[in-house]
Amino acid sequence: MSGGVLSFVDDTWTLDLLRSLLRADSQNPPGHEAAAAQVVAEALTGLGLRVRSIEVEPGRPNVVAELPGDDPESLLLNGHLDTVTIGDPDAWHYDPFGEVSAGRCYGRGSCDMKGGLAAMIGAVAAVVHSGMPRRRSLLLTAVIDEEVWFKGTQSLLDDGLLTNCSRAYISEPTSLSIATSLQGAAEFTARIDGVAAHTGMAELGRNAIIGMNHLVAALDSYHQSLRGTGQRFGLPVDPSVNVGSIAGGSGVTLVPDACTLSFDRQFLPGEDQSAAITEIEQIFHSVCAQYDLTGQLTLDQSFPSWSIDPQSPEVRDLTAAHTQASNSPAQTSIFRAYVEIELLHRAGIPGAIYGPGSIIQAHRPDEYVPLSEVATATRTYALATAAFLR
Repeated sequence: MSGGVLSFVDDTWTLDLLRSLLRADSQNPPGHEAAAAQVVAEALTGLGLRVRSIEVEPGRPNVVAELPGDDPESLLLNGHLDTVTIGDPDAWHYDPFGEVSAGRCYGRGSCDMKGGLAAMIGAVAAVVHSGMPRRRSLLLTAVIDEEVWFKGTQSLLDDGLLTNCSRAYISEPTSLSIATSLQGAAEFTARIDGVAAHTGMAELGRNAIIGMNHLVAALDSYHQSLRGTGQRFGLPVDPSVNVGSIAGGSGVTLVPDACTLSFDRQFLPGEDQSAAITEIEQIFHSVCAQYDLTGQLTLDQSFPSWSIDPQSPEVRDLTAAHTQASNSPAQTSIFRAYVEIELLHRAGIPGAIYGPGSIIQAHRPDEYVPLSEVATATRTYALATAAFLR
């Protein structure tokens, strides 16, 4: 693999692009990606790519940029424009819309995943400026709504815009490891019904919060039972259950007649997801029967797990690129948050997850990405892209 393209990497240009992306508020909800989309579209247009901004919803455009080669078979570089909300600004010590300090770039979305998106675009700039011949093609997509409903990437698939893509890399923050597997998840809402009464005559009511407490205890017991099971699938982490929110009652003088609970079950590659969902349903119905409760369990949404053979050509090429870019061996990992790689996998597009920054920093105050990792990621993407195109 030739390293000639590396001489055209411009870290200053990439950092300027990252800072522009961070200044573009793209918090989701409510879904304000238009300003960030414009930054991406202008940068790619300036590089000479064929750029389209395609509205998925009013004011929410995907950016689709093509660098054609002799053959339409394409490498897909995919990143998302949206971020989670900033939250409480007073919890931040750095500007949530971008600040560089001590080798780090701070700001909402800096690691998840505007740092990775900027690195991908910086890599494309290096490929363009190198003037290398292109036997195959490149498609770079910057999509909306990854943080909520994945409308951006789903729209690309529905509209047939990824038909020519035979490989995909997604720049989620992996701390520069190559994620070859992904946790899946199922999200539930449970409701327990009670009977309202005045608290002075509480015996006339039925407390839905007390009833829900039995379900919470059962779910926690189930969560504890999953510890140590990851080793059966050759993974260093375990599946889990997390209770995310609970709501019930309207005041201290009322016996609550309803209580709702939101929770999820995380799955590992290799687990039977349908069987695990059935286990959750059985726990709910068992608790209701044991404590004479009524209510309803709803599966709100679910995401399959995903994995790819570490010896696949997609991973091998990315491994070689990282090793050359960093002068260190590549590590593989499981990614423990949702990524649209599994959507692409279901559409027949194999790939891997690789990007600068740690997922641990995502969604927190003072989110940051190390600039050294952005630089390495830019070089890795440039090498991997050049290897595919030539």
